Amino acid sequence: MLSAYTNNPKNLAINAPGKINKATTRWYGEGNHPADEAISGEMFNNTSVRMGDWKAVHQSSDKTGSWRLYDLAKDLGENTNVADLHPDIVQTLNAKYGEYARMWG
Repeated sequence: MLSAYTNNPKNLAINAPGKINKATTRWYGEGNHPADEAISGEMFNNTSVRMGDWKAVHQSSDKTGSWRLYDLAKDLGENTNVADLHPDIVQTLNAKYGEYARMWG
């Protein structure tokens, strides 16, 4: 499986063609990502951003624009939404997704 975006040029695994020059895809199986590296993607109408132990998820059917947030270190099954407890992390991950969206269109 490929991640859709990595913003850390030191971790480039596959050079992406066209307009993308600093960012590229990266295999999830290539080991641990640095805690400050955001990995964004879209699948089945879900948008997700992972950075360190945090994962934010947004469903396109949710027109409120709200994101769910999971602490994967404590909740690997993504059962407990902690977005209300950590709005700063949601804001950071949302901004990281914005970078991804501008890059990939």
